[in-house]
Amino acid sequence: MHLHYPHHSTSTPTNATRVQKILSPPRQNPNTANRTWFSIFYTLAQTWPHVSTFIHWAVLVPKGRADVPGMLVDLPG
Repeated sequence: MHLHYPHHSTSTPTNATRVQKILSPPRQNPNTANRTWFSIFYTLAQTWPHVSTFIHWAVLVPKGRADVPGMLVDLPG
């Protein structure tokens, strides 16, 4: 992902440059703890749906403990 940091400090500010500065992310030091916490959050946010789906299909469905509430199905046999 590419983040754009506008360099408008040397030019006269216009409405367009003010909007760019407002909408641009702040400059960050790459050695901060925020970077570590964001990485942890991002990893969990991206992997949790896959882990949850795996648990559902690999553990609950084979044991017959997964059902859809309000849906009654008569199985043959």
